[in-house]
Amino acid sequence: MSGSGSTAAEKSLPWQNVRNQDLLGTEYIEIDPLNKVDLDGEKPPAQIDFEFSTTKPILFGPMTKFVVEGTFEVKTADAGAIFLPATDAEVASVLLQYNWFEMLIKSVDVFHNNQRIASSNEQRFVTPYLHTMLYRYMSPDSKRYLCPQKAHPAYCIPLGRKDWKVTSQAWKDYAAHVFVGKSINFDFFPLFQWPFYLGSNFMTDPVSRLLPLDRLGKLHIRFTFFDKQDHIFRKAANVTKSYRFKIESFQMCLEEARLSPALERQFASRPKIEFPGVTRLQLVDPVPDSSSTHKTVFQDIYLPEAVLIFCLDKQVASGSYDFSAVTDQNVFKDHRILHLDLSFDKKKFCLKEPNFGKFRTDHLGLKQLIDHHMFPMLGVKPDVSQLLLGHILDGGEATPFPHIYIPLCSNFVDKERLVPSQDDGSCISRKGDLEIAFQFQVTNSQTSAVYVTYAIYTDVANILDLKNQRFSSPYLKWI
Repeated sequence: MSGSGSTAAEKSLPWQNVRNQDLLGTEYIEIDPLNKVDLDGEKPPAQIDFEFSTTKPILFGPMTKFVVEGTFEVKTADAGAIFLPATDAEVASVLLQYNWFEMLIKSVDVFHNNQRIASSNEQRFVTPYLHTMLYRYMSPDSKRYLCPQKAHPAYCIPLGRKDWKVTSQAWKDYAAHVFVGKSINFDFFPLFQWPFYLGSNFMTDPVSRLLPLDRLGKLHIRFTFFDKQDHIFRKAANVTKSYRFKIESFQMCLEEARLSPALERQFASRPKIEFPGVTRLQLVDPVPDSSSTHKTVFQDIYLPEAVLIFCLDKQVASGSYDFSAVTDQNVFKDHRILHLDLSFDKKKFCLKEPNFGKFRTDHLGLKQLIDHHMFPMLGVKPDVSQLLLGHILDGGEATPFPHIYIPLCSNFVDKERLVPSQDDGSCISRKGDLEIAFQFQVTNSQTSAVYVTYAIYTDVANILDLKNQRFSSPYLKWI
């Protein structure tokens, strides 16, 4: 029977009631650099700035990012020669530095009014090397969304120890996507940089990605680059050509959100917003050559979730490291550490052996594997098919990334801190000094090197006070 009236079967479905919707629609926006950057010039840009203010909140996800387009070019040593697009004929003549695009960047900074927004305390130049290791072992679910293009620098990474050279298969595979005689492009999400990367596993972790930037006014983002690019190109013997990456387009993309009135009122009434993410406290120690012992101290900090240690050439810390002038094929240098002894507030974590500081002990191999898989570095989920026991034993000596990673949390309860053996647990609620004593092998400490130590937190990175429009961090003394 037909009729004009509605029946029970014709009632609207839940999604058809607009009053139940929080998000009504979105708009995509492309923003060009604020400063008039001469992207067509002979020299690479020294600084690229973006500034934006919106009348709507922003969704941080696949459409809020940076998009880079450019061409690898080559010039012969002949007089009057000009740069031309590099083709596959150059693959055997030059080698790119791993994670090369980040190696061109001195810093990425975000400002609101006169405040620089930060969630970590790190010096320049070191983080691209850490990010190289994270990209190498990153979960394929995360990597396919963060780095969808095969030309992305995240795929320019050595797979085996001492195997980053013009003849290595990993280089040939990557070069086939960038030395193509024309421009390439890739999406760029600066790792752990608020607000373009939220949480430990951006894109895959279920975290809130809505930011009421309409209530903040302007945000200013600044990329500062090295003045030259020669340091990322390692030429084969007798090659006299010059190489460069010519940036042809650098844009910021945003996704504006049109919210329901109910959700807008909800945001207006919130006093603050906590943003999930990673806080990294970093110490870079220039350990004297051939030292047998060393001690590093994080002063006045909360108990971290984990500690990460690796070794780099000392010129990295000063920003003068030149990949083109050395022969190293590994990303990190061999750390030569025999074991560690950790204490907090002058109380040792362990009084018996073996313990997590004796990481070379065979019995600890399985625990270290589980730590890397189940409580991973900086919370970044790994590709368990790539991060195997052989990559972890003896502090990663069999890989291009020798490192020591020690979680200071229980394997059984999420982020529940381990307490020093002589403490009653009260240290969890107060700050103290985290001391890490190094004992080196018979060959002693690495020469011409710095030792990088991280104290890591992966819960709250930034807190926004909406009333005062100020940002803070639960772990930093300044911001």
